[in-house]
Order: sequence, then C-alpha cells, then structure tokens
Amino acid sequence: MKQWFLNLEKREQRIVSIGAPLLLVFLIYSFGWQPISESVELLKTQTQSQTQTLQWMRKAAVEVKQLRGNTTQRARIPAGQSLLAVIDKTTQTAQLGKAVKRIQPKGKNGVQIRLEQAAFDNMIDWLNKLKTQQGISITTISIERLDTPGLVNARISLASSV
Repeated sequence: MKQWFLNLEKREQRIVSIGAPLLLVFLIYSFGWQPISESVELLKTQTQSQTQTLQWMRKAAVEVKQLRGNTTQRARIPAGQSLLAVIDKTTQTAQLGKAVKRIQPKGKNGVQIRLEQAAFDNMIDWLNKLKTQQGISITTISIERLDTPGLVNARISLASSV
C-alpha cells in the first residue's frame, strides 16, 4: 500500500491524502452516527407515546376501581330475604310473573329459573336490575328465540355474592 502511494504523482498523493480522511469521516457518519441518532430519536418518540398510554391506563384503572366500589356497596340482597324470595318478587315487578315456569334452588347461593314466552326487553331489564341493585349475577344463560317477535324462552342460573 505504501509503495502504491509513493508511486503516485505529487498531485495525486495530495488528493489521496485529503480525500481518504474525508471519505473515512463520511463513511463513519453515514453508517455509524446517523443510524444511531435516528434510532435514538425513534426510541424517544416511542417512549413518550408509551408514557402517555400508561398515564391514561392508570387513570382508567382508578375509574374502574371507583365504579366497582360503587356497585358492590349498593348491590346487596336485603337482610332477612332469601334469594328465592328476591327472585320471585322482582319477576313480578318486571312483569315476568306469568313467564316463570320453574324456580329451583341451586347450591347455597344460587337459583335456576325457567322462563317461557317472556318479553325479551323485560327480561334484560330485570337481569340488569338484579345485578346492579341486588348483587345477583348470571352464571349461565340460555335464550331461545320464539316465532313471536320479542318473546323468548330462557334458562338462567343466578348466584348471589352473599
């Protein structure tokens, strides 16, 4: 390599002496510094985005805890009433009394109910009120659509948290 350089004319030696370091600096910048710099900027942007998402999720988690706390504080079966009594009373209030064909205890805190030709909208409202006002939740449900619009047959298993 040294012999090759010495065989060049003085003008060519000067061009190679100045051009080689410039080429080296250009290559280091193009294939080293610039990609690293772009990666750092991309990571900063992603970090900011993830931080904003984390803050939103923390706020949402607090709201969820508050909402769950509000529901569980209100939702209880009145003292001295059994789950069967609450189901019987609430079906009458929800205009589902004629649709109830069977109510059967299921374990310590559960009940299974069979509805026939029940108004779907009334049934859904009733189930929602059981959950929000009494703390009674659905464990299983099977709904069969009938030929008459708005009417269904249903088998529902309910459980109390008490």
